[in-house]
Amino acid sequence: MRYLILSILVYLLSYSSFSQYWGPATPFPGATLDLSGTFQNCTNSNTPYIGALCEYNGDLFVGGNFTSIGGLVSHGIARWNGTSWNSLGNGNFLQTCVYDIVNFNGKLYFTSDKLYEWNGSTLTDFTFFNTEYQQTLPVGGSDLHVYNNELYIVGNALTHGGILKFNGTNFSQIGDAQLSINCLDDFNNNLFAGTDQGLFKYQNGSWIDCNGTISSTPIISDIEQFNNELFVSGVFTSIGGLSTNNLAKYNGTNWSSLNFVNGYSPTGGGSLRKLNNELYFANTSPVIPQGVVSCPLIKYNGTQWIGISSNAFYGGMTSIIYNNKLYVGGNFNYIQQQNNTPVNVQGFAKLDGSLEIEENNLDYFELYPNPVNTTLTINTKFGNNKLNYFILNSFGEIVQTGKLTNEKTNINIDLMSGVYFLKIGDQVKKISILK
Repeated sequence: MRYLILSILVYLLSYSSFSQYWGPATPFPGATLDLSGTFQNCTNSNTPYIGALCEYNGDLFVGGNFTSIGGLVSHGIARWNGTSWNSLGNGNFLQTCVYDIVNFNGKLYFTSDKLYEWNGSTLTDFTFFNTEYQQTLPVGGSDLHVYNNELYIVGNALTHGGILKFNGTNFSQIGDAQLSINCLDDFNNNLFAGTDQGLFKYQNGSWIDCNGTISSTPIISDIEQFNNELFVSGVFTSIGGLSTNNLAKYNGTNWSSLNFVNGYSPTGGGSLRKLNNELYFANTSPVIPQGVVSCPLIKYNGTQWIGISSNAFYGGMTSIIYNNKLYVGGNFNYIQQQNNTPVNVQGFAKLDGSLEIEENNLDYFELYPNPVNTTLTINTKFGNNKLNYFILNSFGEIVQTGKLTNEKTNINIDLMSGVYFLKIGDQVKKISILK
């Protein structure tokens, strides 16, 4: 009994030692908003937030609703190089908000009241000549997407269909379908739109309704391709004849629901983003998958939703991996750290210790084959000590565990392709899984 209790204690300590906590992303202060100047607040919101993240030329570009960040005056958009903040030399850009940022054709584009281009030194804005109205209109929007070597700009009400595309030189308009379009993604060589009327596919110049049987009109706020399916978030209780919880997935023909195991669900909206072969979901409302604490960001590994952190807060809007660290932006102000101390982060947080697991030089065991497909052999050099083994992902989260049974132990690997770490005792070795 004493041995059993000791084994359980060691097992639990092993788990807790890999807990991840959100902390300040950069030096305080975070995003702040001062509307006393000549800025034009295009969100009509007095709350600062970070809603867009993009890496470009080695810097992390941060967009949202703010007039300064990290103590630097920079309205709507700024760049972080891992050490310090810099502005874009915004010039006549007097908006406080930026909706989306993308890297296209070696330049950075972001959307606010207009579409703006940053080539590393100069900021340029764009207009569009609308043939229907015979007048020049600003190119504004809420979402940007690169597809077939063109940049799509979504959400400009002045263009009716809500979509312009830019080939690097000229603009053109597609999809005059009177749809209120919120987002775009490509899937199965087609363009899909999330709209206030549900999910639609653009094919042969027409929009095709993909909603199927519904009890009320779905509002789709974001879509993302993952594992050969299109994941959809928004505000909807049914889609494709299924009862849903504001999340669902679509394989091009049929819908599947994505209910959390313990019954919790997001409350509308949310941002989906594929990072490191996993799907990340940022939601402004509390999301509590599988009984863990409420999280601003959770992830889906193809089988289940996983809470990322051990400290509770919510208000996530976007996420990115930059310099091997996981960042989340949103409309949160404070987070509770490991010692229960509240820390002011103002819309921008980083996962402490993320992606920092390293191999060590100890030589207690060997493993093969590496890379591995389905079966990994662990050969201990000091006999069978009945030790626990742990397989961790790059965030330090335990994704598979068990006990060594013999001097040579074969374990079945049921994980997605990627880089992982095998930990036995105090030794850590890197393994690659190829499916």
